[in-house]
Amino acid sequence: MIMKNSPLILLLIFNLSFVSAQKEVVDFLQTPEIIQDAASTYLNPMTQMLGSNLQASWYNSAKTHRFLGFDVSIGMSSSATAATQRGYHLNQVPGFDENYKVKDGSFSIAANVAGKTESHPTIINRLSGREIQLPRGEGQDKVKLPIISGGLGLPYNTELRVKLMPKIDKDGMGNLFQYGLGIKHSVKEYLPGINKIPAISLAIFGAYSSISSDASLHYASSSTSVQQLNTAAKAYTGRLLLGFDVPVFSAFMGLGYSSSSVEYALKGNYFVGDVLNETEEKDPLTINYDLGTIALDFGLKAKLGMVQVFAAYSPGAYANFSFGVGIHVM
Repeated sequence: MIMKNSPLILLLIFNLSFVSAQKEVVDFLQTPEIIQDAASTYLNPMTQMLGSNLQASWYNSAKTHRFLGFDVSIGMSSSATAATQRGYHLNQVPGFDENYKVKDGSFSIAANVAGKTESHPTIINRLSGREIQLPRGEGQDKVKLPIISGGLGLPYNTELRVKLMPKIDKDGMGNLFQYGLGIKHSVKEYLPGINKIPAISLAIFGAYSSISSDASLHYASSSTSVQQLNTAAKAYTGRLLLGFDVPVFSAFMGLGYSSSSVEYALKGNYFVGDVLNETEEKDPLTINYDLGTIALDFGLKAKLGMVQVFAAYSPGAYANFSFGVGIHVM
């Protein structure tokens, strides 16, 4: 049982800041002509980092456990947005130039959720002349999630992998929960020559993972309905794993393909457009992303008896770094 004030729970609460950072998307309700594309562009780095985190922290070796062997570890997975991906050109948002213009003296490049500017970009509605302040970004260029992971050896050189992040709820910030299941199967035994090299491991791996969060909102409306931004993401990955093992350390590499889907949904009643007109809509915004990418990661593990310390890295514009410590039996 994890205690209420354990280090893992405290880390979870600290890292709920990225859930809260997504709330600024509600400001795009003032721009109904472009709300879908503008909000989607703003949240894109968060989407990419969530997908990157879902694909990470699955394994720390290409080798499979013996039957009923197991490992349990606690670690941290951190995805980051490259500096070149922390902003966007307003005129590249579909429909922007037809409906809006940048106010003189304001910025034509706006920060997304991963970036941050000193002041809010200001745009003007071409039809009404109404000035609108867009989000100035939250500077949330990293998503760091603590993970509990483990594996159990099954018959026929197969291993069940699981990962879990206990659900946590923090008033004013939101809640967050993650879980996943995977299967690793050794294929070294099927390859003549390679099956005679004890230091080499070769396996195939497949997994499904999911993460969800809810963040409470407070935005202009005519009712007292609950307002929330709900986030739900799921991912699939398939990889070929290659490993090199000696008594005190091991190295591993994974190569394959990963896909993920992410949905953001504003729930509740909100004034859309000019809040003074009090035009209200229920559940006014849903954004869906479908992502797919070549998956590559590599890492090292030090083995000190039953104790293992490991680290892994996956390169890219939304690179992931993970590390952890655990125990390993057979």
